[in-house]
Amino acid sequence: MLYPTLSQPIVFLCLSLTGLAGGIIYECGTILTKLFDSSKIAKQIFLFISTILCGFLFFLVNLAINYGQFRSYAVFTFIGSIILERITLGNFFAFLGQKCYNAINGRKQKKKTH
Repeated sequence: MLYPTLSQPIVFLCLSLTGLAGGIIYECGTILTKLFDSSKIAKQIFLFISTILCGFLFFLVNLAINYGQFRSYAVFTFIGSIILERITLGNFFAFLGQKCYNAINGRKQKKKTH
C-alpha cells in the first residue's frame, strides 16, 4: 500500500480551515483595492493575485494532507469555506471597516470646523 489510510474528518477540517484562510486572502485583496481608490485595474490585479494565492494554498494543503489526491469533495469543501467566510466574516470586516472610516471622517470634519 503506497499511502496510509486517510482520516477524512481531518482532511475535511484542514481544507475548511484553508478555505477560511483563502477567504481572508480575498478580504485583504478587497481592502487593498479600497486603498487604491477602487480603480478597476487595481481591483482586477488584486483579484488575480488573490486567486493565484488561494489556488497555491489549496494545492499545498491538498498535497500535504490528502497526498495530492484531487477529489471533488476537497474542491467543494475549499470553495464552500471561502464562500462561508465571505458571507460571515466578510460582512463583519466590512462593518468594522465602515465604523473605523466613519470615526476617522467624523474627527476630520470636527477639526475642519474648528
